[in-house]
Amino acid sequence: MYVPTGIDFLVFEKLDGCSVVMGDNRPCYMEGIGTIFIKMFDEMVRELKDTRYIPQLTRNFISVGTLEARLKCLLDMVFSK
Repeated sequence: MYVPTGIDFLVFEKLDGCSVVMGDNRPCYMEGIGTIFIKMFDEMVRELKDTRYIPQLTRNFISVGTLEARLKCLLDMVFSK
């Protein structure tokens, strides 16, 4: 999950020397990782943890694959009891 400039982090950990490679093979450097709240279309507020802050990105985007992996992990924990 990546968030551009202008988003307020509830929790933020500054990172040095970390980067991600975009689809066009160019590196973008992460300045930090943290937790944000976003308001959904139905006015419900959701918390997104481990959100990456990458200043070079000009748009918000959420990794569906990351959300699916976290949901699967959560469901595995709930149903393994």
